[in-house]
Amino acid sequence: GDVLIDIGSGPTIYQFLSACESFREIIATDYMDRNLKEVETWLKDEPGAFDWSPVVKLVCELEGDRKKWIEKEAKVRRTVKRILKCDVTWSNPLEPLVLPAADCLLTFLCLESISKDKDNFCCVLKNISSLLKPG
Repeated sequence: GDVLIDIGSGPTIYQFLSACESFREIIATDYMDRNLKEVETWLKDEPGAFDWSPVVKLVCELEGDRKKWIEKEAKVRRTVKRILKCDVTWSNPLEPLVLPAADCLLTFLCLESISKDKDNFCCVLKNISSLLKPG
């Protein structure tokens, strides 16, 4: 696909390690500014960034070539194009931005952790679905 939006990225990049092989562009999102800053710090390879290299090496090993971890980090850094504030309780979770619809959404435990009940979960799921291409 072309574009993947990760909803509730947290302060992590592990979810991008395999996704960068299948998408031209990844958009990381989170509600917490601190999480967005942590991802940005790693993407810019700034001093003090968390060392994800053991995880990157493991993913590369699982993908068949542990020695390609430096290239994998570089590919993730090239593929994650935007880091955006997101609030899944809004009908447009990226408000005030309106982005072209994405090919794929990814979320790990974000909706479950903020939903107080099944109805609320369905509501936030509908909200993030607005970011996705039909079909």
